[in-house]
Amino acid sequence: MKVKALRELNREELVKALHEKHQILKDLRFEIAQGKVKNAHVIRSTKKEIARILTIFNSK
Repeated sequence: MKVKALRELNREELVKALHEKHQILKDLRFEIAQGKVKNAHVIRSTKKEIARILTIFNSK
């Protein structure tokens, strides 16, 4: 998600998005451990999205 779109969300929607991203990150870690995912940079981008959500959540 883009930062502008995240800023328009309320606190409940931010929490929901945060839980979704954490679940995606967890699934990616398992897939990488099993050797299913070749692009490890997907984890880095997911972590950055989580950080963006947390930054906006804490600023509200």
